[in-house]
Amino acid sequence: MPGQLKLQGKHTKEDFLLLYKKCRDFRLRERYQAMYLSFMYDWEEIAVIVGREYQTVLEWARLYNESGIEGLDPDRPPGRSPSLSKEQMAEVKKNVMQCPRDIGLRFSNWTVGRVCRWIAGKFNVILSGERVRQLLHAVGFSYVKPSYSYILADRKEREAFLSEFREIAASGTPSPPPIR
Repeated sequence: MPGQLKLQGKHTKEDFLLLYKKCRDFRLRERYQAMYLSFMYDWEEIAVIVGREYQTVLEWARLYNESGIEGLDPDRPPGRSPSLSKEQMAEVKKNVMQCPRDIGLRFSNWTVGRVCRWIAGKFNVILSGERVRQLLHAVGFSYVKPSYSYILADRKEREAFLSEFREIAASGTPSPPPIR
């Protein structure tokens, strides 16, 4: 096959034959068959054998060379490259684990919007809130709704107020008129 596209993956002819025999998805099986045949025929002959256009078969080979065996899966297109590199994601994770004030920011809690703005400022990459939420989830974070506690509140005063409030509510005493 001089001058032809060659497979660059680690899979052998026998690997593709085994994958072909075990696969139940017709479309994926067809692609495994084409990769198996590439060890014996050129791409034009393979296109005739599998009953596909020559360009389609070459596209399968290109997908395999770029993304490995996962690239052949028709239900899992390779998609575009990630917006942030692994190093950038590691830095995002490291910083989101810290209190924002500890890294010089002027707020105390992270929100998805704040992470979006921080990523845009730090890496010059604009991401949607949903995409940032997915990225944070992928590195181990989960959504937590904030709850507030009044640390200066006195428990006895709160109980006295609630007791008085319940008495008034139970007695049916009308509320005072609104102030105008």
